[in-house]
Amino acid sequence: TLSSRRVIAFEALLRWHSPSLGDVCPCEFIPIAESLGIVFDLTRWVINQGCRQLQDWRDNHHFNGMLAINITSSDISRREFTKYILATLKRFNLPASSVQIEITESTIMKNEGLAGKTLEALHDAGIAIAIDDFGTGYSSFNRIKKLPISAIKIDRSFIKSIVVDEVANKTVNSMLSLARVLSLDVIAYGIESEEVVLCLQGLGCDCGQGIFFGEPLAAGDVVHYLQTRKIAQSREVSSAILEKECLSIREVGHNINNTLAGVLGYSELFLEGEQENEVRDLLMIIRETSKAMMLLTRQLSVYVIDLQSKKKSLDPFEF
Repeated sequence: TLSSRRVIAFEALLRWHSPSLGDVCPCEFIPIAESLGIVFDLTRWVINQGCRQLQDWRDNHHFNGMLAINITSSDISRREFTKYILATLKRFNLPASSVQIEITESTIMKNEGLAGKTLEALHDAGIAIAIDDFGTGYSSFNRIKKLPISAIKIDRSFIKSIVVDEVANKTVNSMLSLARVLSLDVIAYGIESEEVVLCLQGLGCDCGQGIFFGEPLAAGDVVHYLQTRKIAQSREVSSAILEKECLSIREVGHNINNTLAGVLGYSELFLEGEQENEVRDLLMIIRETSKAMMLLTRQLSVYVIDLQSKKKSLDPFEF
């Protein structure tokens, strides 16, 4: 989330690293796979591998978030699609709520009847459904209202210019208003700077994704990423607590000093002999205690600053 910077989900990305062709973009090989009729085989592999990995993160690394999986028109047109994904979730002992299916509106439009039935079945099973690339397709209030979706994912073309482009800013604000009316979650995709994060928060959006939080990771690197996040967030919480305590100690110290000044003046007027000496000795002890408290405050302040600097070195993604 944008407010807590807590990781609540990962998106499964399919990549092809060819020895002869190098890195091949999904926008190139997915259409080829569709034309060859093997795209559903790829989707099943992604679902299987993704659920296997999610089970490991949940069981061994205390990750309770979701895994988002993109599907194509070929996938959603297959009657066995829902059966396969539910069987895979059961095989890896995962709740349906741990997976989110992402699909574009244009994909739904290719076979709206069958797509609608498939989405209904997934929704009824408890699987979250998000409209991907929202704002770039054939969006209409009437269609969105009828679809069994739980979230919209605003396209990066709107997000990247939201700070400097008034039209983009107002468009995103309208999308957020629409989502609130329909009780939908919103994910802002393509966040690349802190300025965009703050702008989105100002508009009321609290969920986002983008390279600002970290480049795409191999599955094996996710555990280290989560551990780094946990350490950084623990330091951040400790820093905030210590800073608050420093203020409290400093305030107590000032109050003691003010009280000392008043009592010393009072003792000079009304106390004599041994009584005056005893009171002065007691006040000296209190004064030394006050000095010690003020010194502790300074030491804690230095520690807080040190924690904050270490946080930055341990937290390259600032997520």
